[in-house]
Amino acid sequence: MRAARCRVALDEMAAAYREAKIDVAIIPGKDQKEIFTDFSLSIAIYSGAEVHNGPPQRAAYAPDPHVVHACHPKLATYLINYF
Repeated sequence: MRAARCRVALDEMAAAYREAKIDVAIIPGKDQKEIFTDFSLSIAIYSGAEVHNGPPQRAAYAPDPHVVHACHPKLATYLINYF
């Protein structure tokens, strides 16, 4: 039941992003040892061109199939330099 509610909420959010023609989204979140398994960061800003959603995450969190998301390195670098 919870997973179905989450899926509906994510689909609604995706529709809202498409309708608003969002170029960039900054999404804060808690890693909960999905990527950083030995420690929990106060903040991390990723500056790569893309991020892969899959291993080394715990299998329970990794999507099927592997997903690649485009990132915005220029915005990330700006945030790193001025945050």
